[in-house]
Amino acid sequence: MKYLLTLNRFDLDKNLLIEKLRKFGNVNEDNKRLVLECNTDINNLRKIQEINDIYTIGVDFRELRNYQEFNKDILDFVKKIMGKSFFVRTKFLSKIPISSKSIIKRINSLLKKEDMYFKEQNAEINIYTEFKKESNRIFYRICLMNKKEILDSDLSRFIVILEKPGSVIEISDFLRLCWIFKISLYIIDENNDKFQFLFNKAKKMTKGIPYEKMEISIVKDFPKNFVLVGFSKNANLSEKKLSDILNQSRRIALVFGDEKFGLTQDSRDKLDYCVHLTPELKKPLRASHALSYVLGFYAQKKIT
Repeated sequence: MKYLLTLNRFDLDKNLLIEKLRKFGNVNEDNKRLVLECNTDINNLRKIQEINDIYTIGVDFRELRNYQEFNKDILDFVKKIMGKSFFVRTKFLSKIPISSKSIIKRINSLLKKEDMYFKEQNAEINIYTEFKKESNRIFYRICLMNKKEILDSDLSRFIVILEKPGSVIEISDFLRLCWIFKISLYIIDENNDKFQFLFNKAKKMTKGIPYEKMEISIVKDFPKNFVLVGFSKNANLSEKKLSDILNQSRRIALVFGDEKFGLTQDSRDKLDYCVHLTPELKKPLRASHALSYVLGFYAQKKIT
């Protein structure tokens, strides 16, 4: 089996990493990545922290003489893998007069004729193709993107509500967390010029998030049909009750106030529950830290 290995961007000694990998098989450098030929279980490679992504090479670099051969290689490659849903990503290692959109469109059309369907997230088959040019000839490689094991804590029951945020950092932290955990974000504010200035600046701070795929709502009041769970250092309920609260069958809104002043009186009166987090009584968590704490608490309960 041949694997294409991309590396994490932290400090590493590539020579030491190559020595580690030679215990498994033959290693070669490939455009700042590594290619490993071995028979080891892929989970053994995942234990090596320097490795980011692992791609199983199905078709190693082959000259693109015509698209009929490319199409056949794609079909032969996919037929070896069980699954009906697919996702495609492509990369060019050299400047080539071919667009990634055209390659993805070609593969999509080809596989849909095989009664398969495109799925952007959690597809059963993740196809990775890359192209390079050498001596005026174009070559392609076809790989399987191996999924990393990730925690699925079923957070679809939750939304996050942030009331009247007062700083750019506060908003950007919530944007980042809600994107990472795929949770809808509701911000209670007047949506005036002052808020829009802070909001737009926060979005610039968190560049890289595809906001068109994220559910963000600017509202004037709490959405209906949610259990409203707020957090305050002055709350009477301790986090001992949090597990029972979060595991209700109804949808839950996690409600946080401005980091300086907390939730308003009006909002506190509407809450179904208000919970105190951590043993600290005087110095509260920042709102984004509190959200991270609650999500970690919920995930830990699901794992154990």
